[in-house]
Amino acid sequence: MIFSYRITFLTLLFLGVCSYAQNQPNVIVILTDDQGYGDMACHGNPYIQTPNIDKLYKESLRLTDFHVDAMCAPTRAALMTGKYSARTGVWATIHGRNILHKDEKTMADYFKESGYNTAMYGKWHLGDAWPYRPIDRGFNESFHHAGGVIGETPDYWNNHYFEGRYIKNSHLSPVTTEYCTDLWFNKALDFIEQQSDKPFFIYLALNAPHGPYDVDTKYYKHYLEVGLPESTARQYGLIEKIDENLGRFRQQLNALGVDKNTLIVFMGDNGATAGQKIYNAGMRDRKAQTYNGAHRTFCFISWPEGNLETNIDIKALAAHIDLIPTFKELCDLKTPLAKDLDGISLAKFILNPQIKGDPKRVIVTHNQQLYTPKKYKDFEVLTPTFRLSKSSTRDTTLTLTNILKDPGQKKNIIADHPKVKDMLLKYYEQWWEHISDRFNELCPNYLSKKTDPLLLTAHSWHDNKNKTYNQSHIRAGVIDNGFWPLEVLEDGYYIISLRRWPKELNLPIRAGTPALENIPHVSKKNEGVAVKITSAQLRINNTSALKKVKKRSAEIPFKIYLPKGRHELKTVFTDQSEIERGAYYVYISPANK
Repeated sequence: MIFSYRITFLTLLFLGVCSYAQNQPNVIVILTDDQGYGDMACHGNPYIQTPNIDKLYKESLRLTDFHVDAMCAPTRAALMTGKYSARTGVWATIHGRNILHKDEKTMADYFKESGYNTAMYGKWHLGDAWPYRPIDRGFNESFHHAGGVIGETPDYWNNHYFEGRYIKNSHLSPVTTEYCTDLWFNKALDFIEQQSDKPFFIYLALNAPHGPYDVDTKYYKHYLEVGLPESTARQYGLIEKIDENLGRFRQQLNALGVDKNTLIVFMGDNGATAGQKIYNAGMRDRKAQTYNGAHRTFCFISWPEGNLETNIDIKALAAHIDLIPTFKELCDLKTPLAKDLDGISLAKFILNPQIKGDPKRVIVTHNQQLYTPKKYKDFEVLTPTFRLSKSSTRDTTLTLTNILKDPGQKKNIIADHPKVKDMLLKYYEQWWEHISDRFNELCPNYLSKKTDPLLLTAHSWHDNKNKTYNQSHIRAGVIDNGFWPLEVLEDGYYIISLRRWPKELNLPIRAGTPALENIPHVSKKNEGVAVKITSAQLRINNTSALKKVKKRSAEIPFKIYLPKGRHELKTVFTDQSEIERGAYYVYISPANK
């Protein structure tokens, strides 16, 4: 399939069906990954070329004081639930802390229960196994990579931006040779062409422009020619690729006759990365830090038939947690909202931008990326005027800034406003109590005889010391370990197989693997080192079993009886130097399958 999407005769026959009369708008949320507020020309970037994003900017109303989390998985959790991310079990991108609590209701659930056909494409990063997958969380259809980035440990081995096998609903797809950004937009268009009698909701969650910065040279060579650093040039090339797709996508919506009654939200998931030092719209900090530049992002809203004002800014303080209540009102969703949402509806501002935001509203952001959240770490308390901040990386003192007078947050005025400091610090203390009541709850890996075999990877090790989340770490044989929480739903015998390499490689545990190289536009992946593993140990709760690892063993299986209930699983590979590391891949299936 090519992205240009020539309109076929069959498509034309169905245009009248696709442009059905309806009261509820179609909704498309387009979320980019690691694109900062300043990474577009319409926000003043003097280098990047984003004509289609700029066009959407002019045809939208914009939330200009809009905030998300400082990292990707927490933003996705908050967006999907309308709650502060740490309340949902998600405050990091690894350590098993990127999995959304099973009992959380998602944005897709609300739309689906209100009569919408729902789909997601791209990056999920909130759990790859039942019951955490998109297909389990309210989406009729999903097509996505595993983990947080293409090429991370849970993803199909050697997937890259130009070729891969992905998860289609609940099963592995055939190989696709479409570039990833093209693929996600094309899948969304396929879904839209299939719609007839219902409105649709699409969560188009791109993995770009997150690294690796692999894209055809033609998209970034001009940035190198003007002297930009290679990482920035390449990331800008990824953004140009997004921009190209956005333009073609909107043209196809028009051709299908659904553009007028489609509400598009275009937003980012955290602060800037590679482009931050080149242009950051005057903000302090970047992704995974503390100040405005870590969590303030763009949010454009377009809906032609909604009669929204265009090319206008809404300055009300707002956040990702507000979108579910906003959609509830704008789209007349029939399903009642959960009573404990943290967001508010922005509909009154969207429908009448002259209404000013609540001067007393307070929002809190923080960045953890720890196994257990740490109070006072990298937080910011936001009001429309003030920001109370504490960073753990540079200036670690408590800081108060006036965001209206000092958008770069350079001057600490805390001594001049002690009452404001006390008020906002007290708010933070109360907020912490509000979000921390489930910190000790683990999101277990559910094991059932009725579901597909369960894959556990080092990406979701709990309480591990290093950050073992990428296939490059597996290639290097990184020394690390952690445990996985299991919830066994039916007691019985299970086969637990320990592997160094994923099944698709079928390599001996002791073997190395060739480098991935000489693929046009794809970053080289180093050779996978051979490690002479001599024994494999399985530990479940307080019991253990040990087996020798032979030269040609690709896996070490253990047949274990597991009673129904919660268990803690840990594995140990010991090499000839008595160095221990965990099995990076573990497969579990019922013994009778």
